[in-house]
Amino acid sequence: SASTSFVGCFTDTVTPRTLNGTQLADSNQNTPEFCANQCGLSGYAYSGVEFAIQCFCSEQPPIDWGSNSGTQVNVSECNTPCPGNSSEFCG
Repeated sequence: SASTSFVGCFTDTVTPRTLNGTQLADSNQNTPEFCANQCGLSGYAYSGVEFAIQCFCSEQPPIDWGSNSGTQVNVSECNTPCPGNSSEFCG
């Protein structure tokens, strides 16, 4: 599997998305690594997790759209445990 690196914690809205490639199926085994791997298999370079079970992919880094989508925030705001590993955060 490809190596992954943490870019940060970002705000997101439904429209526009911070990562604007695609949303994968919700997963009860979601972790940042799981999401990154699934996005990588589909050819995407960037991935992001949200609401514990959601995984988003994009070919480009997070986009700051203003109006509370894509704004980088303190990592402490990403505090939702991942279902695939409760010691990691998924949103």
